[in-house]
Amino acid sequence: MMWLAWVTLALAHVPELFVTNAAEDWCRVIDDAQTGDIIMLEPGEYRGPCTIDGNPPDYETEVLTVQAFDLYNPPVFVAGDGDFVLELTGQDVMLSALVFDGTPEGVSAVSVEAFDSTVRFCTFLNTDGTAVEAGKGAARVFVNDNTFFSGGGAAVTVGCADGGCAVEGFEFVDNLLIGVDEGFVVSPGSAGGIRDNILDAVEEGVRLAGADTSTTTIEGNLIRGNAGISVAGGPALIRNNIVVAGATALDVALTETHGVRVLGNTMIGESAMLLAGATSEDEVVTNALQGVVSIEPGPIELGNVTCDAAAANCWVAVEELDLFPATASPLRGAGVMPADGSLAADWCGRGRSDPPSAGAVEAAGELGFGPLAFDFKKAFDCTLAEPTGETGDTGTQASGGTTEPAGTGTSSTTDSAAETDTEERSGDTGVSREKGRSKAPGSACGCSHDGGGGLLWVACIVVAARIRVRPSPRQRERLAHLSR
Repeated sequence: MMWLAWVTLALAHVPELFVTNAAEDWCRVIDDAQTGDIIMLEPGEYRGPCTIDGNPPDYETEVLTVQAFDLYNPPVFVAGDGDFVLELTGQDVMLSALVFDGTPEGVSAVSVEAFDSTVRFCTFLNTDGTAVEAGKGAARVFVNDNTFFSGGGAAVTVGCADGGCAVEGFEFVDNLLIGVDEGFVVSPGSAGGIRDNILDAVEEGVRLAGADTSTTTIEGNLIRGNAGISVAGGPALIRNNIVVAGATALDVALTETHGVRVLGNTMIGESAMLLAGATSEDEVVTNALQGVVSIEPGPIELGNVTCDAAAANCWVAVEELDLFPATASPLRGAGVMPADGSLAADWCGRGRSDPPSAGAVEAAGELGFGPLAFDFKKAFDCTLAEPTGETGDTGTQASGGTTEPAGTGTSSTTDSAAETDTEERSGDTGVSREKGRSKAPGSACGCSHDGGGGLLWVACIVVAARIRVRPSPRQRERLAHLSR
C-alpha cells in the first residue's frame, strides 16, 4: 500500500503562505488561495466587502487561514458597499487576529455561511451592526477568544429570526464583551454551546429561542448588565453562570418546547429569576438567588436558596463581586447533586462537594479567591486564598476591573477550567473540532510514522520542504520588472 501513500502525497495540495497588503488586490489573493493556505495581511486599513470561499480540505485539520502579519499592529477592516465586510462561504475557513472597526447598522463585520469555520483572536470595535452573523448554510461555527468593545449592535447572532436558517453545532467560548448592546442572540432552531464568556455593561447578555430537539448549553459565563439570560424554549442546559443584572438576571418563558435545566447558577438582580410555563420536564436545582423570584408551579425545584440582600450573609461582598460563599453562608451545603452528576464542577471548574453549595461557586475552606474581574476568564485565578497570619491579609487576588481594548484580544494565562488554545470544546452538543494545531517538525504534510514507513517519512520531508512563501500577483509583477 506504499504506492497509495505516494499517490496521495502527489495529488494533495501543498500549503502555501501568501503575504499581501491593503494597497494590493488583497481580496483576489485570498480568492486564489486554497484550503490549507495561510494569507497574512500587513498593517493597514482594508475595506470590504470580500468573500472568502473555502474548499474541501485534503486533510481533516486543514483550514484556509486569513490572519494578521504583525500581531502588534493588526490589519483593520472597515465597511464598504455591501451588507458585510467579510463573508465566509464553503467550509474550513479561519479568521485570526484581525480588527473590525465601526461596523454600521445593517452590516455584519463577519457573515458566516460556511461550515467548520472559526473566528479567533479578533477584535470588534464600535459595532452598531452585527460583529459575527452565522446564517443560512452555516454549521459548526466557532467564535472563540475574541474581544467585542462598545456599540449599539450585537456581538454574535445565530440563525434567522423566523427559524428559517437554523445553525447546528456552534461553539462560542472564552470571548470578552464590554459595552455592547446585545451579546449572543440565538434564533429558533439553532443549537450549540455558549461557554466561559465574560460580558460587562451589556443591555442583554444571552437570548435563546430554543431548538425543539437539540440542546443548547449556556455555562460558566459571567454577565453584568441590564438583563442577563432570557430563554423562550428548550431544550437547554443553563449551568454555573454568574449574572448580576440591573433588571432580570434569568427570564424563562416557555410555551411549546421544554427540557430546560437551570443548575447551580448565581443570579442577582432586581428580579433574580422569572420562570413561567414550565412543566415537570424542566428543572431548577441548586441555584443561589438574590432579588425577586417568581417560579410558577410545574418544574422540579430542589436545593435553591433565596438570599436576603439586607442580611448580606450569602457571599463575602456582593458590591465588590466577591461571590465566594461567606463563612456562615446559608449557601454552603444547601444544594442537591443531580442524579446524573451534571453539577460535578463549579464556575471555576473545581470539583463540588456532595451535597454541593447552592450557586455557581463551590465553598471550599473559609477564604475565597477575591473579587471577580471582567477580563478573559482564562486570566482569572481561581486559586483559593490562604491565611498569612496577618490581620486583613488573605492573599486574595486584586479586583481586575474592566479591560481596555487590545490589538488581538489574546490572553496568556490559562486556569484549570479553560481548554487549551488549540481545541474547541464540544460539551453537550457532541461537536468537537481542532483548528490551528501545530504539527511536529517534519510532519507538515499531516503524515504519521507507523514504525516501518521510512519512505513515508522521506515523502513528508520532501513535501514539507516544498512549503514556501509565495508572493502575491502584484509582488510577482514587481519581481519580474526588477529582473529585466
